[in-house]
Amino acid sequence: MRNPRVRSGSWATGENVAGSPVDRPVDHIPPAEWPEVKVIDQEGIPLDDSFKLALKEAMECSSEDSGRYVLNGACLDVRDKAAHYLVGTDGRHLYSANSFAFGIPESLIVSTRKFVTWPGFVNDGPWKLRMLPAVKVDPEDKKADRSKEEPAWLQIDSDRWSYIARAIDGNYPNWKQVLPVTNGDWTKLILEPGAIQTILNAIPLLPGVDVFNQPLVLEITHGGLLLKARGKDQKEWTSINILDVCIDGKPVEVSLNRNYLVKALRFGLNRIEMRNRDESLVLTNAGKTMIIAPLRGDAAEKQAVPQGTPPSPTENAAAVPPSAAAAENPTETEIQTMQTTTTTTTERGNPRANNNGNGEGDENRSSFKAALEHIDRIKTNLRDIISDLGEAISLLKSAEKEQRATTKEIDTVRSKLREIQSVKL
Repeated sequence: MRNPRVRSGSWATGENVAGSPVDRPVDHIPPAEWPEVKVIDQEGIPLDDSFKLALKEAMECSSEDSGRYVLNGACLDVRDKAAHYLVGTDGRHLYSANSFAFGIPESLIVSTRKFVTWPGFVNDGPWKLRMLPAVKVDPEDKKADRSKEEPAWLQIDSDRWSYIARAIDGNYPNWKQVLPVTNGDWTKLILEPGAIQTILNAIPLLPGVDVFNQPLVLEITHGGLLLKARGKDQKEWTSINILDVCIDGKPVEVSLNRNYLVKALRFGLNRIEMRNRDESLVLTNAGKTMIIAPLRGDAAEKQAVPQGTPPSPTENAAAVPPSAAAAENPTETEIQTMQTTTTTTTERGNPRANNNGNGEGDENRSSFKAALEHIDRIKTNLRDIISDLGEAISLLKSAEKEQRATTKEIDTVRSKLREIQSVKL
């Protein structure tokens, strides 16, 4: 049993050895060197289990690209006073959940962190949300003290834990403008539980996992729903007929990244709407929506690139779904709306995304990422070296045992020879 205690400015642990207490000093970082914990005195806003689930799902759909800083989390969007949303996107698929009333003064972007979705935190009783709004100065006031600017802070409390963090600083893109309007000429599908299970079981077995974007084709025919895929060296499609599907609409087919479809089905989104191969799929159920951009042209057929090599902009045709206003004839500018908005926000309104505040954030992030990858390679090489050293030690020990056995045998033979020589005929 260890009892932590403080002694002479350093930590010590109390242990019992052979019935006697023994203290062992342990070096530590002085408390004064830790950053100050932000105190948020606002009244906590209760959050139910539906919020916990939606937050986890939104974070699964958020971006991991450090160059798209404001997309690296889930947005609690309160811009529409009549309906609050939880949103997450990486520019290729978008998740939203509504029917919330957050009770916060402004929208809040919660950075994606493993602790927030850790079951020990999620299952630790009801949550309460506290928020300190961001402190801003007038951008047109040249005499304003910029050092007083501060991003929003948030605190989520459970029964035993408190998560306190800075919110992501910046304006979240106007994600609603990429939501298509599904009118009468859209084909609609409702997947029964049996169909969902069949699709989830079939997708890992279909060819094409070695193709870039892992494309999968959903084809609606007069006979029903087909899942189609093929490998990079295959000319013929592998098709699976899916039963237990209600279809209303014309035949159509759309190619998409299979991982996004699996994610949507795991989230329980069993209603699919699709119009043609160039427009996004819309999946919905119980107040939740996911928009998945289609794979167009070569993006659905390109072979997998080596790990760590980023795809070129042309390899994935649609970064985000087209807006409703541009549904008939979307232009490249309209399709890239969210990407452009995100880049502008990151460059102009997010000093912390730069890491140093001097407008060189992208280069620094790339340098830091390269340095971290280099460190990981060094760690891997060191682990390999340690493993080789361990194997060498084992071989030396085996050789030592064999040498001892050989020496023992030689000594035995010598002893027998001496006994023979001492025998008198």
